[in-house]
Amino acid sequence: MAITLVTLDSGLKVARDDAPAPLAGDGGQALTDNFELIDSHIQGTGSPVVININHIASGTGILTSSDDRQFFGNSGAIEEVRYALPAATAGIQLSFIVVSDKGLRVIANGANQIYAGVISGSPGGYISSSGIGSETSILAVDSNNWFMREQEGIWIIQTQ
Repeated sequence: MAITLVTLDSGLKVARDDAPAPLAGDGGQALTDNFELIDSHIQGTGSPVVININHIASGTGILTSSDDRQFFGNSGAIEEVRYALPAATAGIQLSFIVVSDKGLRVIANGANQIYAGVISGSPGGYISSSGIGSETSILAVDSNNWFMREQEGIWIIQTQ
């Protein structure tokens, strides 16, 4: 399932690929109300910009460097959803949005670490949130480290 965000002159339109109606329920209002992160990524004017948000409902999504600049979420989750980061490569940016209260976890690859400001996560550790509407964007700054650039809501970081 993918959620599509379309910018219009009148604002943002959110729709699911498996439903013709605007997203409703399962955190839809919180998702609609908390798109500052996505808004910051949209540039330009004129024709609508479409952003796809990739979702899984269970298990672990294995991300690769080709997922750079993509959005991931947990719409329809039946359990905590996990996303395994690729090995950090400077410049890769990934964004995550919590749509279901089942939770979303982002796991660092191998000995890579995720930082929230000056707080360093454990090597191979994770960040997680179960707050509907929580979102974050993380950036790989070198071959070892990911930094949370932007965040909304409460995120837990596994520390040493």
